[in-house]
Amino acid sequence: TAYMGEDLKDWMNRVKLLNQWRAIVKKYSDLDINVYLEDAKFLDIIETVVPQTLQSALLTFITMFVVTSLFIPAPLVLCTATFTILSTSIGTFGFMAWIGTELDPILMCSTIMVIGFSVDIPAHIAYHYHQTAGHFTSVPDRLEHTIARVGFPIAQASLSTILCVSALFFTDLHMSNIFASTMLSVVVIGTIHGLFVMPAIFSAFSQFSEWTRGSCCSRSRSTSLDISTSSSVEGKVNPAFSTSPAGSTNIMVQ
Repeated sequence: TAYMGEDLKDWMNRVKLLNQWRAIVKKYSDLDINVYLEDAKFLDIIETVVPQTLQSALLTFITMFVVTSLFIPAPLVLCTATFTILSTSIGTFGFMAWIGTELDPILMCSTIMVIGFSVDIPAHIAYHYHQTAGHFTSVPDRLEHTIARVGFPIAQASLSTILCVSALFFTDLHMSNIFASTMLSVVVIGTIHGLFVMPAIFSAFSQFSEWTRGSCCSRSRSTSLDISTSSSVEGKVNPAFSTSPAGSTNIMVQ
C-alpha cells in the first residue's frame, strides 16, 4: 500500500485511512488478507499520543522542578521559576494549537523538548537573583544586578537560536517546520518571562511584603500605645479602702 494526496501529509488522516483498510480486511477474514504498511507502527502510536504526551510532560515538569530546587533552595524564588516554566510551556502549547498544528509523535517529542528548553532562562534569572541575597538588601538593587549580569547573554542566546532555526522554515518538511515553530515560540515566550515577568513578580512580592510589614508594625505600635496609656491611668488612680473602728468606710485616692 502507499499514500497519495496532499491531505495524507497529516498523520491523523493516515490513521483514519489505515483503520478503514483494517475494517474492510476484517470483513473478509476468510481471504486471509493483511494490511502491510511501513509506517503502521508509527500510526498505531497516534491513538495513544494524547495520554503519553500528558504523562511525559508531567514527569518532565516534575523532574525539572526537583533539579531546580537542588540549586535554588529559596521557596519564593523556586515557586516563581516553576511558575515561569509552566507558563512558558502552556504558552508554547497554545501557540502551536493556534497555528493549527495537530498532535502527532513529532509534536509530542517537540513538546517534551520545549519543557527542557523553557527551564533554561528562568533558572539563570532565579539562580542569579538568589545569589544576590547576601550582597544587596533591596530588591531593585538585586534585580538590577541580575539583569546586568545575565540579561544581555540571554538576549544574545535567544537571538542566535532564532536565527539558527529560522532556516528550517524554508524547507517543505513537516518535522522541520514543527521543530522550528516550537523552538521559536519557546525562546520568545521564555525570554519575555525571564526578562520582564519574573522581575515584575519579584518586585510585586517585595512591595507586598513591605506593605504587610508596615501594617503589622502600625498595629503593634497602636497596641503598645493603648497598653501604656491604660497602665499610666491605672498608676494614677489607685483606690484604697479602709475601715474605721466606728464601722465607716474611708476611700483614699492616690
